[in-house]
Amino acid sequence: MSTPELKALVSNALKLSPADRETLAFEVLDSLRPPASPDIAEAWDEEIVRRINQIKSGNATLLSVEELRARMRARLG
Repeated sequence: MSTPELKALVSNALKLSPADRETLAFEVLDSLRPPASPDIAEAWDEEIVRRINQIKSGNATLLSVEELRARMRARLG
């Protein structure tokens, strides 16, 4: 892609709403990753189901966004 094309893309992207820019950034970054192997995808599916079951059964400790941020700030020092 030539530099003028790239500049035009960036210029247009910056005119998008913050939510649309976030979506665009995610999609572009995601396109750079190699496809996940079927084994990895299956393992993640199993983990997601396990976590959902923990939540439904009441065996998971859920955090509010505020608590999560406080814990992350504490870890980052």
